[in-house]
Amino acid sequence: MLTQTVRGRSRVLEHTDMYGQRAVPTNGLTLNIRGMTPKKWNSIQDLDIFTSLDFILLTEHFLSA
Repeated sequence: MLTQTVRGRSRVLEHTDMYGQRAVPTNGLTLNIRGMTPKKWNSIQDLDIFTSLDFILLTEHFLSA
């Protein structure tokens, strides 16, 4: 990770992976498939961000940060 420190504050300029290669930002969505219905799936596809997603992670359990 390439950082810059100005006035004691650091900010990330570029992310790199474990091999030092430049990492590309990704957009993902985590979906709990329990209770998923065709109506819910259609509403998810209507979200503005849906077309720019790089991945969708399907799970049967609730994930928390």
